Amino acid sequence: MTNFRIYSLSTLFGVLFVISSYFLFFNEEKKKWVIGGGEEGGLYDASVSAISKVLKNKNGWNVEVRRTSGSVENMKGLNERSLDLCLLQNDLPGSEKIRSIATIYEEVLHIIVKDKNTSLANLVGKNISAGKSGGGTYPLVSAIFPNLGIKEGSVTWKKESLKEGLSNLRQGKRKAVCIVTSIGNQMVASALAGGDLH
Repeated sequence: MTNFRIYSLSTLFGVLFVISSYFLFFNEEKKKWVIGGGEEGGLYDASVSAISKVLKNKNGWNVEVRRTSGSVENMKGLNERSLDLCLLQNDLPGSEKIRSIATIYEEVLHIIVKDKNTSLANLVGKNISAGKSGGGTYPLVSAIFPNLGIKEGSVTWKKESLKEGLSNLRQGKRKAVCIVTSIGNQMVASALAGGDLH
């Protein structure tokens, strides 16, 4: 099955699950939705756009998609009730008010480097891109790197978009780019297809 088919089926399943879950919990039809996505051009952005189209076509619902910096900002929006629905990393701490209703796709941590012989030890003392402020990558990498032998404070985290991080990596301004996303993310795949990043 192609990535596109898997993505399409996952999105459709997620939308149907969201709709049926809402009816089960609240016993009423929700007609206005505010959905939190992610960075422009990213998989969160594409996923919530697809969900939005399905919801808009269902009974003429009013759906607003908000671009965000990712999981942390989305969680804040849910807690503050400025978002009705969003995508989140599954490792992000939540609250009693937040409910997870479906897994749309799985995400993994990617560490992208210019020199394929780079080891974790080579990252000490270097600038590392860790996603935008408000995204879910930085909280994850800042928590797991000390467990991998890289002491807290021994790297400089740069909070920037994936696009900026990849550009800075190519220019030698970053030693690595960390991003939590799905395997096959289009921007990551395109960057790796160039042959200069690993």
